[in-house]
Amino acid sequence: MNKILFKALLSIYALLTMLAVISDLRVNPFNPAHLFFFMGCAIFISVVSLKTSHTLVLLITGLVCMHIAAIIAGQINGFHLSHHIVRAAVSLTLVLMFLRIKP
Repeated sequence: MNKILFKALLSIYALLTMLAVISDLRVNPFNPAHLFFFMGCAIFISVVSLKTSHTLVLLITGLVCMHIAAIIAGQINGFHLSHHIVRAAVSLTLVLMFLRIKP
């Protein structure tokens, strides 16, 4: 049950991020933040769908991509520290959830 919840949350996170990036691309030109957001989402999808011994590494890599993208976007659109604190808390929660459910 916990594994299903984790995969659902990660999938929703990836889907909502992709929707936000696609929406942003309709009004703003492509920038490096979009690339890192796409990479992070692709990695999240691989974490959800693949069975590998490197899942934790993939999860952390995807989260790092998301943080890099948020920092780049903050340099373009204005940096909001509270956004990054919440993003770090969500990332830590996802890693802890993964560690708890991993057999």
